[in-house]
Amino acid sequence: MRMKKCKVYSTYNNSGYRNEGFPGDYTRRLHDAFLTDDGFVLFDEAMWEGRKPKKIIDGVNLYTPYDCKFEERNFLPFTVDKKWGYCDVYTGEVIYKPQWDFCDEFQRDCGFEYARITIGGECDPMNETYEGLWGLIDSDGDIIVPPVYQYLSRMDEGLMLAKKDNLWGVVDNSRGKTVIAVEWDAVWFDYEHAGENSRLGFTAMKEKGGHKQYTVFDKYGKVITENLIDFTPPEFPKQYVYYDEDESEEDSE
Repeated sequence: MRMKKCKVYSTYNNSGYRNEGFPGDYTRRLHDAFLTDDGFVLFDEAMWEGRKPKKIIDGVNLYTPYDCKFEERNFLPFTVDKKWGYCDVYTGEVIYKPQWDFCDEFQRDCGFEYARITIGGECDPMNETYEGLWGLIDSDGDIIVPPVYQYLSRMDEGLMLAKKDNLWGVVDNSRGKTVIAVEWDAVWFDYEHAGENSRLGFTAMKEKGGHKQYTVFDKYGKVITENLIDFTPPEFPKQYVYYDEDESEEDSE
């Protein structure tokens, strides 16, 4: 049986848990692994002592990524030959063969499970370089939002920041609806000015005559305040810190 080198991708928040919460500070990691010719992504080192290997190939002990089910998500992104797919986080078995130019970890928001993928260009998530277009897939691997966006953020309450033709807006991709038209020079999640009855809103900006004008929306796309000039946009938390396990120090954005 043959093995091919690959890399497994995961994110951790600043509390050390995989892929929890948004927005926040994150660490991204690429781990060395092997793809076997019978369709398993395995490691040559156990994460915990006393584990039994899943396979032994040419005298090399190979282990599954995780030993027990400690979370609901079981899709783990991996990459080989510049294509991305998913393996099972507990067994290492390939779920979706590498076919995208990038695929993010699965998220669950408002009961909706999804993952972001890119098609049409190489990517380097450790250096935040994405040349393709972004779309969404569901847990069955079906494309539910075609890859037509230059960027899609993660969801919050079903809403995502979207960039297309170098302009920004807000889309509700769980229902296929545009909440704020993709026509702004910048858009932020806004947790400060959303109004009394909501935790989430948005601030959008357009440049007019050399001046930046801001408009604050609620989460339904209704204008709260507009044409603001003397305005400080919300401070959006740094979403990721980039880290390669081979490096001794973290590289921030």
